[in-house]
Amino acid sequence: MPLAPLARCFLPMLARVPLESNDPFLHEPFTLPVFRKNMLLLPLASEPPTDFFDDEEVDVEGSDAGGATVELAAGFDLNLTAQDPLGKMMDITDRELLRANECYRIIWRRVKELRGLGHSTAQALSRIDLLSAKAAKAHDGKDDGWNDYRKVLLSLLNRPGGITEQLEDVMRARRVIPAERWMDARDKNRRRVDGAVLDEYDVPLPPGGQYTSSIGLQDEVAELIFGPEVLNHNGSVDSLYREVAQLMIDRTWERLHKKLHRSIKKSKELRASLDILIDDARKQSTLPDLQAALRKLDDWRQHLKLTVDMEDPEFTSRAEEVAELFLSFGATMELPSRAKPRGAKASGAKKRPAKASGEAKITGVMPTESEVMEASEHWANYLRTIQDEQNCPVPTRTSCADRVELLEGML
Repeated sequence: MPLAPLARCFLPMLARVPLESNDPFLHEPFTLPVFRKNMLLLPLASEPPTDFFDDEEVDVEGSDAGGATVELAAGFDLNLTAQDPLGKMMDITDRELLRANECYRIIWRRVKELRGLGHSTAQALSRIDLLSAKAAKAHDGKDDGWNDYRKVLLSLLNRPGGITEQLEDVMRARRVIPAERWMDARDKNRRRVDGAVLDEYDVPLPPGGQYTSSIGLQDEVAELIFGPEVLNHNGSVDSLYREVAQLMIDRTWERLHKKLHRSIKKSKELRASLDILIDDARKQSTLPDLQAALRKLDDWRQHLKLTVDMEDPEFTSRAEEVAELFLSFGATMELPSRAKPRGAKASGAKKRPAKASGEAKITGVMPTESEVMEASEHWANYLRTIQDEQNCPVPTRTSCADRVELLEGML
């Protein structure tokens, strides 16, 4: 069964809205202080002071909106002084906010109508046709504000430090991410004795169901998003909050799974290219070939640093191989400095002092006999020049009277 879009993650909360209500913003989750804080919504005017998360609050300048508050019916009324955390995503206009609010109310009216006919909220939501961005464009944008709602919600979820980032941190701490589980699968593959061992990059990525369906993870995520109100009178998390948390966990796993799949493909290509360069360096035994292999190894390192695993055995084994080639060649394992493009400005960094002759780096090329003799002669001339300068007579100082007479003559 396909997952619901992330933009629909909070719609199941409409089950908390009673049939007699005309405004869904008067009910959960918009009445929950932690949820409002996570979504950068202004605190409620009727909200009592809370201390249960004050010690965890990040000190962002202006995050209290100057003490501004808002009534519940305002809907998506953002904390205007706290828009900086949204970065480039914060291009939401007032019109888009109004349409997003109206969209949520329209969806509730449709759900309310179907619930009145005996359908559950989940059944009602499955019957509502929410146009995608592409479909809305084909319908002259007549989507009842769904795409504005989608834009506002995803911008708030995906902002730096937002719910998406916090959720990913929780999953990483529990090792419930595809990269960690794939590392375990590769390690198991290496230890196999009852069959052929697969290539490292042919080990299939494990599905997330057995890892993401943990009740403990659901409860932690639910309380992270909504706050302590998710607990019922028995002290356990309400099933509706778990449903919302599960959707967000599954969507996070899916996003990281796609990212890892692309990373594996890229790593496999870099490995193949590096193997060719290492083979060329071993056959040709020239410094440029070694440096080409080292450059490709560095590209692979940067890729692993951003995506998968710096301790990847496929990478570390080849790094050792390149190091051994440099050692056998007698050259320093480093890349030559790249020439600056014409017109490039200086970076402003201070130049490092030149190393003494005793610290000169090995280049792998021995000087010829004529070059050695020429260098020796140059050094001898340099010493004679210094000696001549030391033997020069010191000029005598002229008296003050002479300088005065000279000035008078000029005047």
